Amino acid sequence: MSKLGKQAAGNLGGHVEEIETLEKEKLDIGKEIRKVYTKAKGDGFSRPALRAVISRRRKGKQKCVDQDALIKTYEQALGLTPLEVAAAGEDEHDDDGVISEDESTEDTPAPNDTQPAAGAPA
Repeated sequence: MSKLGKQAAGNLGGHVEEIETLEKEKLDIGKEIRKVYTKAKGDGFSRPALRAVISRRRKGKQKCVDQDALIKTYEQALGLTPLEVAAAGEDEHDDDGVISEDESTEDTPAPNDTQPAAGAPA
């Protein structure tokens, strides 16, 4: 095994220290994020719904539209109605009574609607 020169060892030490500092900052930021979620929950908002909204904003509108269409196609293929889907989701998340936009059934097609969603395989 080869030995590192003094300069390389110094560079390595600097990188290690920088990574350790960033990892600590990451933990601190994680704590702050958890505090905000706790505060939001205290104001009556659902943590899972907030996480979903943040995730959707990160993905962008078109990816969300495409993903929603594909999910609806899969649900229809499985014969799930909007109520069955909502009931299945209640088991996974704590329900605090706040309805998120994606829990709304206004845009849900009728169960006998057999047209494939845009971008979905026919």
